[in-house]
Amino acid sequence: MQLLLLLLAAVPALQDTPDPAPERPPQARKLAGLWGVAVSSRVVFRSAPDRPHRLVVEYAFPERARSLLAPEEGRATNRRLHFRFGGELLSIEPRQARSSAVAEPARSWGLRELELRRAVLLWPDGFEWRERAGEAGRWADLGELGSLRACCAAGEERPTAIEALDAEGVCRAALREIDWRRSARRHWPRTMVMSSEGEALWDETVLAVDPRVRFIDAYFIPPDRRELGSARRTGTLRALDLPRCFWRRVPLEEGLDIQQATAAADALIARELATEGAPPVDRSPYLALDSAARPRAILLRLREAGIGPPPKGYVEAPPRPALGRPLGSATDCGPADLEALRAAAGEDLERASEPFLRIRPPGGGTRRAEVVLPLGG
Repeated sequence: MQLLLLLLAAVPALQDTPDPAPERPPQARKLAGLWGVAVSSRVVFRSAPDRPHRLVVEYAFPERARSLLAPEEGRATNRRLHFRFGGELLSIEPRQARSSAVAEPARSWGLRELELRRAVLLWPDGFEWRERAGEAGRWADLGELGSLRACCAAGEERPTAIEALDAEGVCRAALREIDWRRSARRHWPRTMVMSSEGEALWDETVLAVDPRVRFIDAYFIPPDRRELGSARRTGTLRALDLPRCFWRRVPLEEGLDIQQATAAADALIARELATEGAPPVDRSPYLALDSAARPRAILLRLREAGIGPPPKGYVEAPPRPALGRPLGSATDCGPADLEALRAAAGEDLERASEPFLRIRPPGGGTRRAEVVLPLGG
């Protein structure tokens, strides 16, 4: 049978018109005292040991998950994304922006493997683990997807492996050779081996676990399926995903207009790029806006955000969904643009962050821009 691992799953061809958002799962709630958890890992495929990948998997509870798999080196678009929202699994393939639903049997494989990973991350919380007469290990029921089996060495509280079995009892995937570390109040996996149908696929090193995250539902829906109503049809607004990044906030003098603030940002970026030993910054100016769309600060953004903490003077912004309003020119930005974004945010407005203006780098013609309202995070 063809390997249908979640992160490598084949998906149907994309349709011209994206399907509507999936049905909403049960109300979000805490699990084991957590609203969510995010884990970043380095993955080395047994078949390609010289080409490591980055794996990021994020959860909210119940029935919300999102994964990203990408080569450590290469273009940012060479990534594969999966979104779980309720019982549906959606995918965005490398170098694509449009999503498509993952069909059976890949859907069941993908959901089962997301549950497998969640079981390891939150062990023993989140599942009712029971013993079965005449069978080794501790078991958890996954309904139509099958079951999980945790294998613990004698005298050990934490498993060395957890297997995901289908409804017929066949082991389809497993995380084995789990090595644990203690941090604060919980134990987290340190290293493990991912296998499918008995074959070891990759060796995984967990680089970071964040149990403090809290996501809004839109984060688990592909941007092209998020509800924007008439704004999507007219092209006046678009749904975005903002990646994790590092910022440094530089206040502006009061009274500067957009054009003056853009010139100040260009000059600051040029100085930073010319400073020996300084971390490389994005050439695009970012301007924080007040409620009247006036520039209040330059947001100096690093070109890349590594796994570790930000450099001195910078702060980390988590990955989050956002709404954007494209503009023909940065100087077109005004209060009406922010009003449109706030109206489209709906119930997510209460968790919106400070809006900003993203401007095309200097050179190459008209400097188009986009007003962005981050949501969540």
